[in-house]
Amino acid sequence: MGEGLDSNYDKVTIAIGISGLLLFSALGVGLYVLTMDDTVEIDTDWDDDGVLNIEDSCSEGETGWTSSIATDYDGDGCNDQLEDPDDDNDGMPDNLDNCPKGFMEWSILTIDIDQDGCRDIDEDVDDDNDGVNDDEDLYPLDPLEWADSDSDSYPDNSDAFPNDATEWSDYDDDGTGDNSDVFPYDGTEWADHDGDGTADNADLDDDNDGTPDTIDVDDFRDAAIVLSIDSIIIFQDMDFEDITEMYLCIYLNGESIDCTYYQSAFFVNSYYDIQTNVLTELSFDYTLDLDETQRYHSITVEAYDDDALFDDEIDINPDPDEDALEYIFDSVTMFDNLSIYSDGREDSNGDDGALNISIQPFDMASQSIFDFYWNFDSNRYHLEKVLNYTTYSYYRSLDHSIDWSNAENYDDIIPQYARFATPDAPYVQELALELKNLSIQNGYTTNMEIAEFIYSFVGAIPYQYDLDSDGNTTEKPKYPIEMLFENGGDCEDASTLYISLVESLGYDAALMLGQVKSSEDDEWGGHAWAVINMPAVSGEGYYGEGEKSSVFFYFVETTGYYDGSSSIGQNPWYMIDYATFYDVGE
Repeated sequence: MGEGLDSNYDKVTIAIGISGLLLFSALGVGLYVLTMDDTVEIDTDWDDDGVLNIEDSCSEGETGWTSSIATDYDGDGCNDQLEDPDDDNDGMPDNLDNCPKGFMEWSILTIDIDQDGCRDIDEDVDDDNDGVNDDEDLYPLDPLEWADSDSDSYPDNSDAFPNDATEWSDYDDDGTGDNSDVFPYDGTEWADHDGDGTADNADLDDDNDGTPDTIDVDDFRDAAIVLSIDSIIIFQDMDFEDITEMYLCIYLNGESIDCTYYQSAFFVNSYYDIQTNVLTELSFDYTLDLDETQRYHSITVEAYDDDALFDDEIDINPDPDEDALEYIFDSVTMFDNLSIYSDGREDSNGDDGALNISIQPFDMASQSIFDFYWNFDSNRYHLEKVLNYTTYSYYRSLDHSIDWSNAENYDDIIPQYARFATPDAPYVQELALELKNLSIQNGYTTNMEIAEFIYSFVGAIPYQYDLDSDGNTTEKPKYPIEMLFENGGDCEDASTLYISLVESLGYDAALMLGQVKSSEDDEWGGHAWAVINMPAVSGEGYYGEGEKSSVFFYFVETTGYYDGSSSIGQNPWYMIDYATFYDVGE
């Protein structure tokens, strides 16, 4: 053989000294037929770019240039500017490649999620090409997401509520998130405020307070207040005495709520002795369920000095034309606790005093747990009771009127009062059984002891002296659950509550109405009380009527229980007349 192939030259000279024909491929760039003794020069870099034809992807391409990293980034023999469509040979055309001169060694595992020609692992600062750099992108491989503003693990663009961590979807597109939407598949409804199964837009009474939304000043709240009479000071001697026999009368929207006569164990009215110029703490609390058809509610408190002939009103209002404290409460806007001080000295009219009251607004519908405290046999008892607002609202919505127009005597009117006794109501039966079990657990197991234990419970519920108890048109008896919910009631309310409880346990009880007086000099007044049949018991009472004319029922003065002095069979009144019997259990 002659000279060999020298890779330092782009042409090769080959001498052949062998007879015959030889087919020869010079480095794979052409087929030559050689005869004996021929000498051939072979061109290994046709375009003279410095890249051998065998390695040159553009071996017959542009001339007049030399391959270098500046002109031929991937060294493939193609001029980057004039003929190479993929300078870094990564498979992504330069016109689509965000890194046209990037890494050239791409393994099969290399990821380029956005197919932009830049390796995600080391040269792409925005892997999903969403315009947010990876170091700021919570979802660097998702071109549709990059943030989670409320940190609820639902990216913002997919989150219907990107600023609310509790919501992320709204199936029915009603603007209320599915987690909060009681009706997530109904675009016209989203809430059921009272939980009655009827959506608010279709519900005619959204808060289930018994007042239709069309006349309810606040559809989503059953406005109520606790009115507290906190303290009083009287600045001048009344009737030349430094002790004022004081009582208060409280009105809501012109209707009597209470008069604070102190009632002794024998129900003889007496009064609170107030020393002149001494601040006296008081403790009168009234739970008042406000009229839902009214926004503004007038609260009036009158203070009196009791006299034998004429009670003097104490001036506790700075207005020279008014003596009583007067306040207007707005049930739509007033939600914070209020303290009101009213000083009568500002008008210089005399008989001055100053009264401090407080008002605590609340939503009656939110009340469910009630605490009751009472004394029995020198021990203190407590019962935590859950009461259902819907039940309360139902009974409150019933007709409470008492029609005296055609009544000639108590026989004609007593059935109207007796209807408020509800021994068959489930909540009454449940409460009665709890009280019975509590009595037995504490060792009071006889029928008499259980009945008196329940008597002590009812008698401890605040008695609200009703100026209208003589039967005028403002009289409004309460069903038992109303007395429990509102923590107060007068004589007929306490009587029907007690009768309901004991009747539900199988006792035989009845309601009575009549006229009573607490002393010889006292005036007659209308009154209601309970009676109960209790064998082998002594005391005062009445025989029944009709089939029960031979059954004796013992007196129960349910308006107040005084531990150590009250008992079944004890009649605390000086005199009773027109006593009228009605058997509730008939």
